[in-house]
Amino acid sequence: MNAGEAPVVFTAGSAMAHSKKHFETAVAAAQETGLRAVLVSASPEQIPKNLPSTIMPVQYAPFSVLFPRACVVQHHGGIGTSIQGLAAGVPQIVTPFAHNQFDNAFRLKRLGVARELNDLNSGQWARTLGELKNSKSVESACRKVKAIIAEAPPATAIGADAIESLARAKI
Repeated sequence: MNAGEAPVVFTAGSAMAHSKKHFETAVAAAQETGLRAVLVSASPEQIPKNLPSTIMPVQYAPFSVLFPRACVVQHHGGIGTSIQGLAAGVPQIVTPFAHNQFDNAFRLKRLGVARELNDLNSGQWARTLGELKNSKSVESACRKVKAIIAEAPPATAIGADAIESLARAKI
């Protein structure tokens, strides 16, 4: 991680057992842009073989530690991964494939911190990586959202306050 410029982090999510094409696209996009990359997958058989030294596969890495060290994060749009990207203040490429991921992608895009790409097209991913990495408006939006999250009270406190409020209302 410390051997150069911040890498792109690519992950297809923990439920994606058929992500070989996803990671092939990621490797091609990273090579096209000349960016270093980390491929996160619990399924090592999904990772292409013979990776260049600039691309590191890992089976697990805590996103709370990894994402703040990334220049861009590409992921599936799961809510946990999305919020970790927001908390890290890093631009995101979202490639949704099921459930609430499409709505999460829409909301991240609306916040100005992400782009949604629905095709596994390495050229498109490479262009979008460059745009996100170099965009001052995306950088500003990421910084603002990160600050809001950092200043917010813990979710447990918000939940406890809501329960206490309901108890006082004697519903």
